[in-house]
Amino acid sequence: MTSHRFLRSAIRNQRKYFLTATVFILVIGLGWIDYITGPEYSLLLLYLMPVLATAWFIGEWAAVVISVESAITLLVVDLLWKKSAFDYFALYWNDLSNLVFFLLVTYIIASLKGAFDREKLAAGTDSLTGAANRMRFYELADAEINRMKRYGHPFTVCYIDIDNFKQINDTFGHGEGDGKVRSLQDIAQHRGLTITLSIGMVVYLSPPENVEEMVKRSDALMYSVKTSGKNNIRYEVVCRETTDDR
Repeated sequence: MTSHRFLRSAIRNQRKYFLTATVFILVIGLGWIDYITGPEYSLLLLYLMPVLATAWFIGEWAAVVISVESAITLLVVDLLWKKSAFDYFALYWNDLSNLVFFLLVTYIIASLKGAFDREKLAAGTDSLTGAANRMRFYELADAEINRMKRYGHPFTVCYIDIDNFKQINDTFGHGEGDGKVRSLQDIAQHRGLTITLSIGMVVYLSPPENVEEMVKRSDALMYSVKTSGKNNIRYEVVCRETTDDR
């Protein structure tokens, strides 16, 4: 699991480096366009677009790099055009103003992106357990179905229900029950209580029609365990039109 996380992190970082390098080259090309169009036209807004995109899609520090590059590119273009004597102080002051402007935009966009990501995470997280909630589960399950359709990899879904959970709430109160939902690992050792699970498991060798169908199948298996004594697991293998129910 740790190696998989490291690999995913490495791939994400590699992708960010590649995108940052691409935007870096794009700004150089923009500087060339700025030079050949002449000093009559200001392309400041065009330089702002890579900064905005980098701050939102790649990250704050990458946007800082692109901001500095954009400001330097603007300065170089101005120096190339203004070959005669002119006020260097004004030129460097204007370039510093451009840099401050780019960095301010970077900070604002990065802050908005961070707030957006936090709200998105909160919207898909159960406040009690910290696990993915129903909405997030449906998103992930739909993505898994689409992945299976592309690559043909089988996957398994389990519907798990804690047996006699109402008894825990009635005996120790809802606060105690909530604590047990947060930490199933401690349930078996807590106050000598025996906790059992009813599990419905569906192994898909071919993709389900949709998430609703997948949930319905696993829920039905879990419910059949509930009605036949609880504390058990029942599974079903789905392959095209045939199923193996056990």
